[in-house]
Amino acid sequence: MTTKIPAELSSTPGIADSSNATAITIDSSEQIGIGTTSPDRMLHVKGTSTSTVAKFANTGNTVYIELNAADQAGADAGYIAYNNTKDLGFWTDDTERAKIDSSGNLFFNSGFGSVGAAYGVRAWVNFDGTGTPSIRASGNVSSISDNATGKYSVNLTTAMPDTNYAVGGSIANATIPSANRDRVFQAVAHATDEIRVNTYPATDMAHVLVIAFR
Repeated sequence: MTTKIPAELSSTPGIADSSNATAITIDSSEQIGIGTTSPDRMLHVKGTSTSTVAKFANTGNTVYIELNAADQAGADAGYIAYNNTKDLGFWTDDTERAKIDSSGNLFFNSGFGSVGAAYGVRAWVNFDGTGTPSIRASGNVSSISDNATGKYSVNLTTAMPDTNYAVGGSIANATIPSANRDRVFQAVAHATDEIRVNTYPATDMAHVLVIAFR
């Protein structure tokens, strides 16, 4: 439904609040300002302090929200942007820091020097492999199976999408520290729901750490 502005109000630049001050402005380019009479984006919201600004706009094939703590565009602006390639980007200090692409992959810049793909830890566990194995702490691990002396199965709560993942780990026995250097951690089998690990030579170890990346 289209609302027609009465002729006597057609030259009015904005909508006044109860204090008879302009609260909302629509300029000649149909840009809307709330808290400002000089909007410079499709929707420009300005707080009571000049240090708080939010702007909603599009440029080319990108729709974005600009958030600013210093009432100036550019150098110190933060953005949330979505483009026609279906990437959702996050910017601080006018620089892209992270994004989620159309496939749901997370990219971020944290010491890389540029935005790069983040490969997550899909499962991890720290367990005591002596006697009946017991989990100290874990993520995406439901239980530990004792297959034989120094041989374990790490059972996953949520299965991997395939078996093309990487496994790392370490072992130690606090009661025999001098023997730790003679023991080797081995990831011997990959399944989507299970990671089999051994110690070599076969010994039950007090500290077994396993981590899986995909």
